[in-house]
Amino acid sequence: RTDPASNYNIGKTKLARFDGTVAIGPLSTMALTLLPPWEERFGQEGFVDFVDDHLVFFNTQGGDTAIFAYTNEGRYVVLVDDKVASTVDSAFGTDGKEATWLHSEGCSSFANCARIELRTAPFSLTPLVGRRVRSIATKSSTMVSVVSCGRAVIESTEAYRIVELTSGRMWEIPRQGKGYTFVGEKALALTCDEVFLTVNLPVPGESIRFRGARIRLDSLGPGTPAD
Repeated sequence: RTDPASNYNIGKTKLARFDGTVAIGPLSTMALTLLPPWEERFGQEGFVDFVDDHLVFFNTQGGDTAIFAYTNEGRYVVLVDDKVASTVDSAFGTDGKEATWLHSEGCSSFANCARIELRTAPFSLTPLVGRRVRSIATKSSTMVSVVSCGRAVIESTEAYRIVELTSGRMWEIPRQGKGYTFVGEKALALTCDEVFLTVNLPVPGESIRFRGARIRLDSLGPGTPAD
């Protein structure tokens, strides 16, 4: 909200100029291109991912949330928006073929909702019509997900949940176990056979506590059928 010839300022620190340069404190200038403005209610966006050179965001404000993309052609596209103040759409993920997100209803805030379900749709840069996969029980707001091989990994504070999109069957990997804790807001990767997570696992004689871990999906048991 400023004249194009002026600067963005926080205190005495010059952050950005509309002429395409940016200066942070004593650092030298570097090339910077500002994206066009979007609607006022998209003021607190959360970056999700690149999809074929498109940026995908979701609004993190409580209430009327939406998921949208900034395309490589320089335009904004709303992907998910039901325009209901007590619903939250978040945790968007896609592999470029299938898209998933959490649709929450009865929300008094972003992290406090009465009902949460996983939805899916073929990914496109048009409004997505979601299909219900299953309900998701979570104690906190879930921010991101990873999609691959017809499954999605959904993160929350208590567990990573792997959901098969066709059947809705779900497998849970608890965050904490005996002597270890899985950390991070997002799974490192998901393949057709394994999920890759970050684990805090002390090893005798080693100073490094955090490392990547791979878990075979067929070792997680039968899972829980869809409701």
